[in-house]
Amino acid sequence: SYGQLKVRVPRILDEMPIGRVRKFARSAWRHIEAYARDVDGKTAIFAAKKYKSHRRLPASLDSE
Repeated sequence: SYGQLKVRVPRILDEMPIGRVRKFARSAWRHIEAYARDVDGKTAIFAAKKYKSHRRLPASLDSE
């Protein structure tokens, strides 16, 4: 129920390692950036995995 979620979610987030939260946030941001460039789904997933060691997706992704 909603009441249980209000109690459980903050507790679960407090127990979650901050590194895991940051890793997910970076991954989500790479996907958002790819979709914002109108890249199709498969290419966006590929680019987010391939370029994960860099801070951003390359400009050449638009032409791939």
